[in-house]
Amino acid sequence: MDLPQTTQPVPDLAARVGVLLYDSTVEVDDLLATAIALIQARGMTVAGLLQRLGDRLSNGKRSMWLEDIATGRLIRLDQPRGPGATACVLDPDALAQGACLLQKAVASGADLIVVSRFGSAEAEGSGLRAEIAEAICAGAAVVIPVRFSMLPDLEGFLGGPGRLLPPSPAAVADWAGDTIPGRKVVAHGSFNPAGSRSDPQPVRLPAKSGLDRGALFP
Repeated sequence: MDLPQTTQPVPDLAARVGVLLYDSTVEVDDLLATAIALIQARGMTVAGLLQRLGDRLSNGKRSMWLEDIATGRLIRLDQPRGPGATACVLDPDALAQGACLLQKAVASGADLIVVSRFGSAEAEGSGLRAEIAEAICAGAAVVIPVRFSMLPDLEGFLGGPGRLLPPSPAAVADWAGDTIPGRKVVAHGSFNPAGSRSDPQPVRLPAKSGLDRGALFP
């Protein structure tokens, strides 16, 4: 099923943001890692942050890490807590290190910048929000995974629609190839959610009220 489209104009900056939607049925970090490998195999450079899950903890949850794509360096994102703890507490020092790494990624001049997440911290004005804005304003192509429920917050942050990407590594790689400077940029079209490229063109982010969740997560 093709993703819905809107006739609303896309601002130049927001149009360079690939919005990778996911929900609990999508292993978004593995999907994004596969997409990065495809993009690199096509000769494009990628920098930024990937979120990774580590070993299972005594409370049943898994540790969380940030991976610097350029170096493979891992930073533990969650603070270790006792076996009775249920809530996840992010380590402020790890977030600060992640922010520095994202700044370096932007300064590196990579073709594509990957952001680990746009989550509740960013929606509230903290987390990596400032660094995401820096990457976008620098004119880089940026991919941001965002949970389906957080989409209105990201749209508000961008100040306009980005490019809605289905959960497919091939779709992400195709969008990158069409968006990165010096490569073909197409303004209209749709992705095949299965990942085949019968129509490779990026789709416009639909208006909030018209977004059909079933088109992405059948």
